[in-house]
Amino acid sequence: MTVHRVLIVNGVASGRDSETEALRQAGFEVVTVPHGASAKEIARKTECDVAVVDLYPPCLSGMDIVHQLKAAHPRTEIVVVSSNSILDSVVEALNEHVFAFLSRPVLAAALVHIINNAIKQAYLRTECQESMDPIKTGRTKVCGQEAEAQRALAWGVTSSHILVGQSDAMVQVGHLIEMVAPSDMTVLIRGESGTGKDVVARIIHRMSGRQTSGSLIKINCPAVPEQLLESEMFGHERGAFTGAVKQKPGRFEIADGGTLFLDEIGAVSPAVQAKLLDVVEHKQFTRVGGVETRHADVRIVAATNLPLEEMIARGEFRSDLFYRLEQFTIILPPLRDRREDIPPLAQHFLRQYGPKYGRSNLRFPREVMAQLVDYNWPGNVRELEALVERFALSGDLTMVEELLRNSHPTSGAISSNQELRDAEVRTIMSALSATKWNRRRAAEVLGVSYSALRRRISKYNLEKSECTWQAQSGHRAAGLWDGC
Repeated sequence: MTVHRVLIVNGVASGRDSETEALRQAGFEVVTVPHGASAKEIARKTECDVAVVDLYPPCLSGMDIVHQLKAAHPRTEIVVVSSNSILDSVVEALNEHVFAFLSRPVLAAALVHIINNAIKQAYLRTECQESMDPIKTGRTKVCGQEAEAQRALAWGVTSSHILVGQSDAMVQVGHLIEMVAPSDMTVLIRGESGTGKDVVARIIHRMSGRQTSGSLIKINCPAVPEQLLESEMFGHERGAFTGAVKQKPGRFEIADGGTLFLDEIGAVSPAVQAKLLDVVEHKQFTRVGGVETRHADVRIVAATNLPLEEMIARGEFRSDLFYRLEQFTIILPPLRDRREDIPPLAQHFLRQYGPKYGRSNLRFPREVMAQLVDYNWPGNVRELEALVERFALSGDLTMVEELLRNSHPTSGAISSNQELRDAEVRTIMSALSATKWNRRRAAEVLGVSYSALRRRISKYNLEKSECTWQAQSGHRAAGLWDGC
């Protein structure tokens, strides 16, 4: 078993110790460096699989260390960590093609998850480079996995089953996928349109081991007319209905040994739901117009953006089918609830589409990235991907800014951004005071994620010891909260 080496560059002893302990427990060999000069020396002598670099260690800036490590060992993946999650740092780090940017405090599970993903990414890239070496292979064709990565709907995922995003929510999604993929449990993926439900289905299939015995077959349920959906799923015999001039196998038969992905399952009519229930429970079905009971070893993954519980209450969806489908549930959060994932996603799409349109060196300046982070993304990751592809095609930053500006919802209720910020600060401070500054409890009170609350506290420089807050502009605004 290969033991992977991780270099930790951190000027704070307590941070080095906690990270070292977490990584060693996860099975990594760890080399720690207390300051920049030592990191420079280590970079010349030792090659590591992954380097975790604090952006501001003493003696040498974090980005200088990144440059030196990349120059000495181009195959080393870099994870940049900073206690100051400022946009300038994120943009600079991503423009240096580091693998990920994390803001402190970093959960041990999140760090291990990101490092494992970085190692997988490095392995895939090396494998593809070797397979494209004409001296070794006698060919210059792109290897299968890399070609798949270039063709695939890559939003939310890169090749080798890696989710793009280091927010707490996406780390949890990654853990759930790793947990359920090797089993045969039915999985229900829930989330708004554009969050990447079909990508998660692809990852589950690839990690299940079923890719060696069968394919991932998808049925986009709303796209198939209701009168044809049963035939599309289960197949039909010749003469079963007008136009059935020959026998046709259904998607369940085609997916035998693999995975069947039922996208937008909420669009299936109650009549087809009844027949689908028997397939989910017993893995058996009958073709339309046939009498023979057929069996298929199929792993079922379903997805929906609809409130199935409400549909059950209205009699539009069978409760027994719902409980079978939700044997294991994965919920994908909307992009607006995990804004820390926007910069790495945007950079990922630039790397994907820039070379496609002959613009490999495109970058998002800090002020444009700030607009991307502030935008609400009603179309989620799919909308972000479309915008980045348009930028890659045109190379026109003005077009990006115009699109974002024209897409922002307007409201006459709030006369200025300052008033909106003031109202938000009052709400946050009230929740923090009520929970005695227990941030996790305050997040529950506010109905937001813990990471989202931490971002807001950092953004407004909120402090427990005082009733004032520091706006991003640097001006002190007092008296916004009366609960001191």
